Amino acid sequence: MSATPPVSVVVARAIHRALLVCVARTVRRAYRDEMIATFAAASEDAGRRGSGAVWRLLWNEARDLMTANRANRTAGVAAAGSATPAARLDFLHVSAWIQAWRSLRRRPAFLAAAVLTLAIGAGVTTAIFALVDTVLIKPLPFPDGDQLVTAFETSPQAKERTSLIAPARLADWQRLNTTFVALSGSYNENVTDTSGDNPERLEARRVAPQFFEVFAMPPRVGRFFRPEEELPEGRAPR
Repeated sequence: MSATPPVSVVVARAIHRALLVCVARTVRRAYRDEMIATFAAASEDAGRRGSGAVWRLLWNEARDLMTANRANRTAGVAAAGSATPAARLDFLHVSAWIQAWRSLRRRPAFLAAAVLTLAIGAGVTTAIFALVDTVLIKPLPFPDGDQLVTAFETSPQAKERTSLIAPARLADWQRLNTTFVALSGSYNENVTDTSGDNPERLEARRVAPQFFEVFAMPPRVGRFFRPEEELPEGRAPR
């Protein structure tokens, strides 16, 4: 008992059969069944590698059909010695497009599945490219961003792969550090700003010493921390 082919394979085969309407009538009569069988076997093999391989196969097949159709029309024009305006079309007659549309319209389920699959494929491809571009291609907005690393502390007793680092432990790491230019830490917390007429809830970040040295970036507003402010319970001078 044969397994049901993936949806991408079924949709690709339907689109391929619709594209065959655009092929020259003499070629279609002679080789249609053979082309359908060949594409069915190739799509089954591509389906084992994933939907991406199926769409690449369909694209290559459509491109080959366009090339063959163009060559066939060019040869026909050369043999006739003169060409009508319709024969000068590079690819397809308008009637061929109409026949292809009618063929798909008679099968609305396949048409809807094809459109939906193409839309999902385009969306997923765009999302993956955006992720790859952000993570792997586009550099971080910091000087020497490729040298930034994140260090974690593990806790085997608590079975935690990562855990928060105590300030005293971080101070020991900074003191013993001989590998990195700078080492710092931070965490987010919610605070209330009461400087205005009405209290306002803000998202703040507490940072350890050497924070700006890690990113080698100046503060957008204000100044760097002074040494006395980097001590425990340090306060800015008034």
